[in-house]
Amino acid sequence: MTGSLQVRNGKYYVVTRIPDISGKSKQKWISTNLPEAAGKRKAQQALRRILSELEQINAVYSQVITFIP
Repeated sequence: MTGSLQVRNGKYYVVTRIPDISGKSKQKWISTNLPEAAGKRKAQQALRRILSELEQINAVYSQVITFIP
């Protein structure tokens, strides 16, 4: 999963594409709650943390497979 940092209204946000159930990817903006003045290094740390959390959640969803005869 990939993501990038964007600044909106003076705060850092993580912008990522997350696949939904049908397989289409949707863009999602997740706030880091860090002001722009906090620095890009802290925002990059938040980016890595948020992406790892999203990957763990996505792994749980991808392991659930339903077969219908």
